[in-house]
Amino acid sequence: MLLGIPPDARHLITAVVEPACRYALDGTRVPVTWPRDCLLWGDRPGEPLPRVLDLTGPARVLAYGPYYALPAGRWTMRAILAFSPSSRGASLALELHGATELARFQFTVDQPGLFAASLPVTIPSPREPLEMRLVTERGAIEGTLGIDRAEFIPEPA
Repeated sequence: MLLGIPPDARHLITAVVEPACRYALDGTRVPVTWPRDCLLWGDRPGEPLPRVLDLTGPARVLAYGPYYALPAGRWTMRAILAFSPSSRGASLALELHGATELARFQFTVDQPGLFAASLPVTIPSPREPLEMRLVTERGAIEGTLGIDRAEFIPEPA
């Protein structure tokens, strides 16, 4: 344990805290990653997001959080998602919310595999906690998926 930080939490510091410190020190926006570990489970609010999510059930929020802020400006948000063969046909939306909805990308799972869902987003204020949501648009009788991470890549000013 380094400075009282458990080894499994160190990657959160590298992914989230270090980019925030860099921006605070010199105003440089660098890529930021929100690992699965910092997201919460829509089926059990307040609990960490599991590795595999079950699509079975009504339309709902599957994952949400983490309520972190990003520097203001234009970014590309990219979520890395994995879909099982039984999730084919599922209708989903990836959203980013601050005080209002900042971005929304609606898609249908066409095939199983690992995919990156990307969308442009403009962050209006560095003081606004942000919530990513993965939402099922309609009920499902089968299917599973996984969220690996959400990445934010700064676009030139």
